[in-house]
Amino acid sequence: EYLVAQCFEEQMKAYKDRTLDLEILPLPQITADIFLLKILITNILSNSIKFTREKESARIRVFSKRKEGEIHLYFQDNGMGFDMNYAAHIFEPFSRLENKEKYEGNGVGLATVKKICGRLQGRVNIQAFPGKGCEVEIVLPDRMLIAENAQKEEDAIKIGIIGDLSGMAKKEELGKFYAYHLAAEE
Repeated sequence: EYLVAQCFEEQMKAYKDRTLDLEILPLPQITADIFLLKILITNILSNSIKFTREKESARIRVFSKRKEGEIHLYFQDNGMGFDMNYAAHIFEPFSRLENKEKYEGNGVGLATVKKICGRLQGRVNIQAFPGKGCEVEIVLPDRMLIAENAQKEEDAIKIGIIGDLSGMAKKEELGKFYAYHLAAEE
């Protein structure tokens, strides 16, 4: 939850004149490379922020569910959405559905999200409704849940978010769990 809020705050620095409601429901703590997660979340939120700018009361909602041995993370917005006939191309690098002059970007955000999901042995799905918004679903294996990876809390190696990309550390940041185990697996 903290990482989602942190990514959102960093993105909103570029939109000081905008107000956007972010609702983050309880999310599971998972083991993963913090920098890959941060890039994944930032790319999704960046699109939601970008494509809700025409809305008077823009909203982003982030929540999760556990289903059939998987963690499902959902990022919903009430932005402009898109025609699902173009969904097959949206995860291709440099693919853009919207006018380049009206919306900034280079078409690599969702391609990056897909690549990171694959690296985490997960997948990404998207649902959109023209004029009503979009939902990005990140599906990750259940084995990434911290509770299922740690036998005892004191046996865990907690690295934490050692600050954001600026290197600033914050005591209250929740962290990366078993980072060395993930690195050792690769």
